[in-house]
Amino acid sequence: MDKDQPRRGRDETAEQRADRQWTDLIQEMRVALTGVQILFGFLLTVVFTPRFPDLAAPPTGRSTS
Repeated sequence: MDKDQPRRGRDETAEQRADRQWTDLIQEMRVALTGVQILFGFLLTVVFTPRFPDLAAPPTGRSTS
């Protein structure tokens, strides 16, 4: 590499790269977990709403006549 040209990329060891990738993975999992918790909370509230039992049963595909 020529001294006049700037270096590209990160100047890190393999251990530092693994630490950075592990930290990035943990951060992404935190974001995904928050989304799952919000979705689960929404779906759980649907089951306990007063109108839920009054909804029509899904069609079974059989005719009763």
